[in-house]
Amino acid sequence: MFLRFEPTKSTKGASKMRRDLINAEISNLRDLLPLPPSTRQRLSQLQLMALVCVYVRKMNYFQQVFKSHDFSYQYQEQPTPTPNIGFSKAMNGFMMMMTQNGKLLYISENAAEYLGHSMEDLLIHGDSVYDIIDRQDHQTVQMELNRGGNGETENVPKNRHFFCRMNVSRNARRQMRFGDQKVVLVRGHYVSYLPLCSRNEPVFLAVCTPLAMPETRECVVHGATNVFTTVHAMDMKILHIDANGEWYLGWKKSELADVSWYQLIHWDSLREAQSKHRL
Repeated sequence: MFLRFEPTKSTKGASKMRRDLINAEISNLRDLLPLPPSTRQRLSQLQLMALVCVYVRKMNYFQQVFKSHDFSYQYQEQPTPTPNIGFSKAMNGFMMMMTQNGKLLYISENAAEYLGHSMEDLLIHGDSVYDIIDRQDHQTVQMELNRGGNGETENVPKNRHFFCRMNVSRNARRQMRFGDQKVVLVRGHYVSYLPLCSRNEPVFLAVCTPLAMPETRECVVHGATNVFTTVHAMDMKILHIDANGEWYLGWKKSELADVSWYQLIHWDSLREAQSKHRL
């Protein structure tokens, strides 16, 4: 929009007019964000613009992906909205999408259950994944994301597996008795390229699973169905195994009584298991 300059008006008045126009545009952007009204109203202007950048980046990406796969665009004039089936609640961890440089595209809503931050809080404090990763792990994550990413094709994704420490909110530290960070296993691969980007930047899709460390074991394991617990004697004979362990190992509790842990481990892992046992 171009403003007509009138010499009779003061510079102060022109500055106020520009501020009013900017505030009006920001107000329009605030109303367009797909967030609850209470969440939108508490956002500062900088936080609002950070969220707008993330949502614009995400919408550009998903629209191009859906068009390339003919999802709802080829046969319908108006796309059918995707139903909210709550798939994230069935996941052991949370989902994250980012560019190769770490710019966030998406974080599943259940990330709050693991990090204590809401999805909005994670995005408004910065649109980069490095804002929620401990500084000591920035180089490791960057090396994993940059390792061969540009040389991969869209049809042959290459899996990535790495560990990093993610920052936990203050409330989670108090309520869940966690420290400042939580160790997370990141498993993902590159899926396609970011549209409307001159750098031809690939997009990384990952599932982040918190690990049961000794200091956080009770909180992480509680209610998890993919983890089982055993109690051993000093010579590693099994004294007790829970129901999950019976299901995963295929043995009854009575059948595993006084059975050595080493009898259940593959011979390739015996040396490592022995070294850990000596600790």
